[in-house]
Amino acid sequence: MKKKRLLLLFLFLIPLLLIEHTNEETENFAKKELKTMRKAGQKMRCFEQILSKTQSNIVKELLANQGTYYTYQHYPEGDVKDHETGALYYYHAHREQEHGHFHTFIKINGKFHHLIGISMDHRAQPLSIFTTNKWVTGGEVIKSKVLVQNLNQFKISHAYPSYLTNQWINAFFTLFKPQIIELLLKRDQIINRVQDDRTIEILEECSIDIGKQMKKIEKELNKN
Repeated sequence: MKKKRLLLLFLFLIPLLLIEHTNEETENFAKKELKTMRKAGQKMRCFEQILSKTQSNIVKELLANQGTYYTYQHYPEGDVKDHETGALYYYHAHREQEHGHFHTFIKINGKFHHLIGISMDHRAQPLSIFTTNKWVTGGEVIKSKVLVQNLNQFKISHAYPSYLTNQWINAFFTLFKPQIIELLLKRDQIINRVQDDRTIEILEECSIDIGKQMKKIEKELNKN
């Protein structure tokens, strides 16, 4: 029962930042995950600081040498694919009140499935994460539980178009894992009702902030 409870806790039920500790094993498990999340956030800030030294940032690295920045066009050209892990992402713009957003995918049983979008502001800081309707990115709909089970598979292990940008996105999935899981699980409650409605693009959206997330993690780790 303990192993089953921990698996449900981590994969399907409660965002780790909201865990109510019930025993020592669960508490130790949660703290280990929170420390992993904290390390990911520290890496993200480190990558941003390195790029800022040359007046660059996560998004500028993607757009470098890509020509004019056109609405709806994918950047970089050809998207970013990792054939070893099955991860894929691209960046584009067509929404107001943001600079653009990432779309992220993972290959399961030979087919790509959309995970989340990551909205970015004009300072290359994340604003929110969101899930999309079926028609937005295409492909068949699979259960969110399956996406969550394969979430750790999302990793870009090469340096195209930018090693630091790829590593930043990898770390993003760790830092905001609780919110990503929660958003994906909510998707199933909505998509079956609206997947053929082309007036509905975004199914669910969650505001995020790196600094606030790091503070929440520190608060949890400093308890007791």
